[in-house]
Amino acid sequence: MMKKLFGFFRRNSSAKKRARREQQREQELLERIRYRLEIEKDYLDVDFSEEILARNVATNITSLSRVINKRFGMNFRRLINGYRIEYAVSLMTKDPKMKLYSVSYESGFRSPETFKMAFLTIKGECPSDFLKRQRLKCPSNCVEEEQ
Repeated sequence: MMKKLFGFFRRNSSAKKRARREQQREQELLERIRYRLEIEKDYLDVDFSEEILARNVATNITSLSRVINKRFGMNFRRLINGYRIEYAVSLMTKDPKMKLYSVSYESGFRSPETFKMAFLTIKGECPSDFLKRQRLKCPSNCVEEEQ
């Protein structure tokens, strides 16, 4: 009876250690993902993909996807579009004179149409409406007449 009891505790302890190690690996992977997105801004490359991020954080796509879904509560595409849209907002806020196609490409979108759809989905408004509001906030000498 005692051997069975000790065996149970040993297995249970071993399972807890494995779970802690897995949680630690997941946390380290999350930190590498955040570094690549927030510091390196990998998402600004129009060719950026899940495969590239997995390679850049030294993991496989399955582990990457699992951590993104679990820790960010969304899939890879939604996460990247979120980062790209926030970057686009910062560009338009800093320079309301920018053309939308320039904003879309500089933010990592392959096409202005994709940018517009992502912006509408994430921000709930068209990027052109957002940009118009930014231009209204800007002093009159800030915005050049568009040709």
